[in-house]
Amino acid sequence: MADRKPHSGRGDRSLDWRNTLSSTAWHDRFDTGNIYAGLHEFADMAFVLPFLRPCDLFVDVGANVGSYTILASGLVRCHTVAFEPDPLTAAALERNVNLNQIANLVEIRVAAVGEHHGIVRFSTGLDTENHVVSAVDPSGLDVPIQTLDQASSTAGAFQH
Repeated sequence: MADRKPHSGRGDRSLDWRNTLSSTAWHDRFDTGNIYAGLHEFADMAFVLPFLRPCDLFVDVGANVGSYTILASGLVRCHTVAFEPDPLTAAALERNVNLNQIANLVEIRVAAVGEHHGIVRFSTGLDTENHVVSAVDPSGLDVPIQTLDQASSTAGAFQH
C-alpha cells in the first residue's frame, strides 16, 4: 500500500462521503454509532478510503454490521469479502448491505479468520466484544475458520 497514492475515488472531485451511506440499528445491540454520532472510527476510516479503488478486493475481518464494508463497497465500489462469525450480527450486516444496495459487490461469510482451516468457539451477542471462548464454554458457538488466502482466492464473482 505504501506505493499507492491517495485519490478521491471520483476523478478530480473531492470525496464527500459524510452523508452518502446508510446504516440501520437492526436491534439496539447493533447500533455501532453511525446513526447518532457520525463515523465512529473517523480517523481510521478517513485513512483507508483514499487508498481504495473500484477494482480492489477489500477484506473486512470481524465486519460486525459492516461500517467498513459499506464505506468500501458503497462509496468506492470495491468488491468486499466481509467475515462476521456471529450469525445474528451477520444478519444485521446483510441488512445494511441490502439497505445500501451493494449486494452485488459484497460477499458475506459467517466465519472467523485464522492461520489454519478449522473450527473455533466464539462468544455471541456481545456486539463488538465477541471473542474466542473455551471449547467447552456453553455460551459459545462453533464457527468455521477460513484463511485470508482462501478469501482472496475464492472470492467468487469478484475474480477478474
